[in-house]
Amino acid sequence: MIVSRRWLESLLGRPLEGRDVADRLARQVAPVDGVVPIHQDLRDVLVARVLEVRQHPNADRLSLCVVDAGGAAPLEVVCGAPNVQAGKAYPFAPVGARLPGGLVLERRKIRGIESNGMLCSAKELGLGVDHACCAIRVSPARWR
Repeated sequence: MIVSRRWLESLLGRPLEGRDVADRLARQVAPVDGVVPIHQDLRDVLVARVLEVRQHPNADRLSLCVVDAGGAAPLEVVCGAPNVQAGKAYPFAPVGARLPGGLVLERRKIRGIESNGMLCSAKELGLGVDHACCAIRVSPARWR
């Protein structure tokens, strides 16, 4: 059986150390074959709340999103996903983030507007084939 440390943390309501969990499971439940970190190539990806979505002035299929990624000020991001909505949280790769496949994000102009990162789809994160942005459910008590 494969067990996620994050699932156990959610179930228990507290943070856990991977090696400690493995030792406790081995002593009290069942032998542990190994602890395998997954998705290490996503460490630069954050969860950002989209504050505002408006039409890109120079493109029909792009939108301008103002996102709160936890920094000092909200960031403006050009997005091509038609399903992005204000008030929802999405995976966000800021400038300088390295995505699966080695892509390093740079600040660049897209149709005349500077984009300060990227709202990510499952495909861009290497987690699936869907091009639509992945909404993330975040409890208001945990959002800061």
